[in-house]
Amino acid sequence: MERRLRYLRDYLDYKLYVDVCRGLFDRHRIVFSLLLCARILIARNEIRLSEFIFFLTGGVSLENHVPNPAPEWLSVPSWDELCRLSELNPFNGLKEHIRDNITEWKRFYDSKSPQTTPLPAPWNTQLDNFRTLMVLKCIRSDKVVPSVVDYVRDKLGQKFVEPPAFDLLKSYEDSNSIAPLIFILSPGADPTMALLKFAHDKGFGGARFQSISLGQGQGPIAAKLIERAQAEGSQLDARDGEDL
Repeated sequence: MERRLRYLRDYLDYKLYVDVCRGLFDRHRIVFSLLLCARILIARNEIRLSEFIFFLTGGVSLENHVPNPAPEWLSVPSWDELCRLSELNPFNGLKEHIRDNITEWKRFYDSKSPQTTPLPAPWNTQLDNFRTLMVLKCIRSDKVVPSVVDYVRDKLGQKFVEPPAFDLLKSYEDSNSIAPLIFILSPGADPTMALLKFAHDKGFGGARFQSISLGQGQGPIAAKLIERAQAEGSQLDARDGEDL
């Protein structure tokens, strides 16, 4: 029974990932992967909600009176965030350790691949992967994305960082007359030919596939075409839907 439940959870998690990624731009998909991963791990008590919120927000910004020990390379926002992080229980003493071991932390900061470089001891053994990611975000935020990819891959698997290519047939099967497909296009993208071919292959070519370019005064016409398509089961391609 436990094995079956695990398979069901894994299936539902991945189906949710695939279905949501279908409607996201590429640059937003890893963000969703992280959110999904975090929710799963929070439910398993593997990470704390408070720490995940800190990772997303950097904590509540208050005036910081602790002098920055290395202003020549450690920015004020980074130091302030590290000081706030030090107030969380697993990170108590972090800011003092950075102050007293500035050379080691500078070496970590200068690393070409800090996401794979161990933190200065003893933090390299005291913190788990997510808490290490929290420290990295404070010091080298430019390396957070590849680190998040590695983290999600480690926790959920490779398939959660490689969304499948867009499948028009699958999207069509999930749509209906009151839940249409909406294409939000990047500049230069045009799915017209793919839509026409797909409509023809599904038997909706010719008069059963209507197309309208929306503009001033086209809203009422488009509304009537939508109503007719719903009633007759035909397909409608309505473009630039700002007036709907």
